[in-house]
Amino acid sequence: MKKLLAGVFALVILIGIGIAIGWYGSRGPEVPAAPPPAPEPEPAPLTDTPSRVERDPRIPPRAVANTTPVPTNPPTVQPVVQPAPALPVASAATNWEMQLDEILVSEDDDTNKVVQLFALFATAPPEGKEDIVQHLSNLVEDENYEPLATLLRDSTLPEEVLDELMSDLLNRPDSAKLPLFLELARNPQHPKSEEARELLELYLDDDYGEDWAKWEQAVRNWLAENPD
Repeated sequence: MKKLLAGVFALVILIGIGIAIGWYGSRGPEVPAAPPPAPEPEPAPLTDTPSRVERDPRIPPRAVANTTPVPTNPPTVQPVVQPAPALPVASAATNWEMQLDEILVSEDDDTNKVVQLFALFATAPPEGKEDIVQHLSNLVEDENYEPLATLLRDSTLPEEVLDELMSDLLNRPDSAKLPLFLELARNPQHPKSEEARELLELYLDDDYGEDWAKWEQAVRNWLAENPD
């Protein structure tokens, strides 16, 4: 009887062991449990903020910028003003004819007119000098001829002026004429040198070449024999 119970007990144990082995084999690999989720951050506590800031009445309000675009006017273009042409300056070189007429028709005596004409001659253009010399030839007396002789000695004067002066000299007394012919003839740089020598030959009826001492003596002799 005891052997039977022992066998039954052993059989029960074997069956329990088999069931346990089968149950264990039917389980899959144990999956580790997922970590618990992190706690969500709590929102910051809301503070009571005023809906608008009260302005201090002692502080003046700031000016509000004007956002309206200011119309830009185009730059004003100043008209270009051309300078007026310069008026010609009146001078003896430009209005010598008017001055000459004023001198000739004035009530001054001839002596004053001659002085004014010589002053005008100094600044007049070449064509003016020729006209002025013609009037001087008519106004200058023989005893006052020396200023005209000084002009004739000036080799830089225009040829037309020298021609007028030589023509005037031919109408002067021999005592003024022959010595000046001799002076011009012995100056080869003067434009009237050759003409003066030819006139000397005509008056003296002789030619002394370049012997100016003989020319001088011949002039003195001729003037002594032919006084004015």
